[in-house]
Amino acid sequence: MIVFPKSRPIIEGLNSFYLNVGRFIEHFSGEVPTGAIHFIASKAEGVVFVDDHSILSGIYEDRPTAFEGAEAVEYIINNTGENSFAVTVFEIEPEYVHFWSNLPNAEVIHNNLSTEFTDLKKLIIKMQSEKLTGYVEVTINGVAETGTVFLNMGNINGSLFPWNRKDLTSSRQDMEKLIETSKKSGGEFNVYQVKLIHNNLADTLDTSQKTTAPSETNEEMNVAIIEELLSIFEETFHANNKGKADFRTLLRRKFVEKADNYDFLDPFAAEFHYADGKIDYSGDAGTDILARGIVECVKEIAEEIDIYYPLLKAIVPWTEKYATEIEKAEAGF
Repeated sequence: MIVFPKSRPIIEGLNSFYLNVGRFIEHFSGEVPTGAIHFIASKAEGVVFVDDHSILSGIYEDRPTAFEGAEAVEYIINNTGENSFAVTVFEIEPEYVHFWSNLPNAEVIHNNLSTEFTDLKKLIIKMQSEKLTGYVEVTINGVAETGTVFLNMGNINGSLFPWNRKDLTSSRQDMEKLIETSKKSGGEFNVYQVKLIHNNLADTLDTSQKTTAPSETNEEMNVAIIEELLSIFEETFHANNKGKADFRTLLRRKFVEKADNYDFLDPFAAEFHYADGKIDYSGDAGTDILARGIVECVKEIAEEIDIYYPLLKAIVPWTEKYATEIEKAEAGF
C-alpha cells in the first residue's frame, strides 16, 4: 500500500484508459503547486509526486512488480494508460510533499525495540524532541497488521492503525488505543529516518506515452461522436469561462493554427464547419483522422483557457460510451 494524504482531491473520477498519461503528468506538474497524481486499480497502485513544474518522484506497486523514483514514473507513463486505473489528483501542503515522496527511501535507526524496555508514548515524545523526520512502526503481539506513526521534523504527520490501515488519520483516540494496546499485549517498535532529497525528474524523464501507429482502415469513429464531444466542450466552455472569450472565435483560431497538419480544418477550405451543436463535414480525410484533429484542438484550447480539469470530468460519460471508437481512432484525452 502506498501512503500519502488523500484528504484534498483536486480532480477525481478519471480513468487512465482515456488519458495520455505522460502529458497528463506533465500538465499537472505545472498546474498543481504541490501534490500527488494517484493511479489505482484492483491489484496495482502508483503515485507521482509533483511540485511547481517539478516531478519529484514516483512509487509503483503490484505483484510482483515494485518501482521507485524515475523508474516508477516511467513505468506509470508506459503501462497505466492501456489499463483501467482510477486517477485522482491530490493537493499536498508544500512542507509535507517532499516527506511523502521520499518515504520509500527511509532507513531504520532503531531496530526491534521491545515493549519490555520501551514505552511507545515515551518513544514518540523522544522522537518529537529529536525532531525526527521519519516514522515509528508498531508491531503488536497477536495482531496481524502494524501501526505506523509518521513524523516530519518532530511533528506528527498522521498515523495508520492496525484496525485501520486504509486511512491516514490524526485521531487522538486511536493513538491512545494504540499506546494502551501495545502496553497490554506487548510488541516491538522500529524507528525509521527519512532523508529529504529534492529531486526534479522533469528534465530527464520521457513523458511521451509510447503508442502504436494508428490504423487508417476499418474506422468505427463517426461524425456524430465528434459532434457530441464538441457539444460537451462548448457547454463546459460556457459554464466555466464566464464570457472572457468567444467560443467560435477561439475554435476558428485553433483550426487555422492546426491547418498545416489537418487540411480539413482550414476555414478557407470550408470542409469542416461546426455551429449550434452540429457538424457539417465534406472533406476526404477519414473520421478517425478528423477525430484526432478535433481532440487535439479541444485539448489545447481547454489547457490555454484553464478549463481542462472541468472538461475531463464532463467528458467521462462520453469516453465510457464510445470507448471502442476512441481507442481505435487514437483520439483519447
